[in-house]
Parts: sequence; structure tokens; C-alpha cells
Amino acid sequence: MGHYREAVGKRENYYPDYPLYGGGGATLPPGSDYGRIMALDTPRDLIAKQNLESAVEFTTSNSVAKEFFQELPKVSKVTQHGDRFTLHTKEASSVLTELTRLSG
Repeated sequence: MGHYREAVGKRENYYPDYPLYGGGGATLPPGSDYGRIMALDTPRDLIAKQNLESAVEFTTSNSVAKEFFQELPKVSKVTQHGDRFTLHTKEASSVLTELTRLSG
């Protein structure tokens, strides 16, 4: 792994063989989190804690109002461009299930 060296009166991380940072003695940027544990949990819980949204995009041949899709459970935002809709959600699988149910 890396080690410390003195450079211009301050210590910095020094990674002589790490290719991502240029190898050959490249230094990591200040505040780098390389090698530190930033969070510890299951992958599912780590993703859930990020509060990320997905976008479900589709077109429809039916003349459906944007408000119809805004009423779907788990949908936080709807955008429309012509016959193309984008539904924003934190639970894409639930929204896809509901859209599949409605289309049948």
C-alpha cells in the first residue's frame, strides 16, 4: 500500500505503484478517502440510504393525461414530452409492476 512522505512541509499519501493515480509516485488529492471505510451496511441498505430515484420512461398510444400517472403509488414526479412520459420514483419495480397491470 502507500506510505507517507514529507512534501513541502506537509505529509501526504504516497502510492508509488498504484496505477489509478499515475503510478510512479503519484500523490492522492487532499481529503481523499482511499482506503478508509466510509459506511458499513448491507448493499441493499447502503443503496436505500442514498435516497436515489430512478426514471421509468415509456411512450403510449392512448391519450392519457399526465395527472393519471401522477396518481400512481410511489411516483414522485412525472414529465411529459408529446406521447413520451418519464416517471420518477424510488421504487422502480413497484411502478413497473403497476404500469404492466394497467396495460393488460
